[in-house]
Amino acid sequence: AAYESPVELRDAAADAGSFSQLVEEECEAIRKNFGKADVIIKTSTAEDEAAPEVGLDLESLDFGLFTSFPRPFQLLVQCVPVFWVTLLAMWPELLSTFLKMIWCTPISEDNDRGFTIVKQRLLPNPDVVCWSSDHFVLALLACLGLGIWCIGVPVLLFVRLYVLKDRQSPENFRKYGFFIQGFEPQYWWWDIIVKRFDIGVMNLVTYTSIATEEKAKLLTFPIISGCFLGLS
Repeated sequence: AAYESPVELRDAAADAGSFSQLVEEECEAIRKNFGKADVIIKTSTAEDEAAPEVGLDLESLDFGLFTSFPRPFQLLVQCVPVFWVTLLAMWPELLSTFLKMIWCTPISEDNDRGFTIVKQRLLPNPDVVCWSSDHFVLALLACLGLGIWCIGVPVLLFVRLYVLKDRQSPENFRKYGFFIQGFEPQYWWWDIIVKRFDIGVMNLVTYTSIATEEKAKLLTFPIISGCFLGLS
């Protein structure tokens, strides 16, 4: 029996006997239809195996990034999204590398007079005294890298997106959609600012002496994660 409205189905459900019979009939019909569909699928599969295979033409794939045979300047313009994604993908690794170059920790040692003194030494290479002449070039490179790369690149990308009048236009979305897709329009900056800040704080705790003890670092990580989880 078939029911034309939910009301009829509800009334039939009140009668346990008729409703159980309806369920059994529907289940049996589904089994029969499933069996027919299975036969059809198997038949079509056998026919497909006998048919010659058609390979996928990779040259026909179009990801919307490049046009066919662009000129050098056009290719440079079309590579803008690739450049931005590469810069941001390298960002965490470079941040940790630059921080290691100024990762100093206090180490107690005896001087020539027999007194115990504390010196700041480079943790990855304890033979180097921090901020000495031996460490100057390394520290300079680290400061320049942190300022230009680790701070400058996210800020530049933020400013570039901020001045756009329509971030959802096809051309702008092709260039910067990797960073704003999946976010509400008013929170387009979340991945560029908040997530970079999250990664930056984690790296600061890991590769600096803000928390000197390993246990303190391990206790700090879940606190930071909880704060950013609550912020999101």
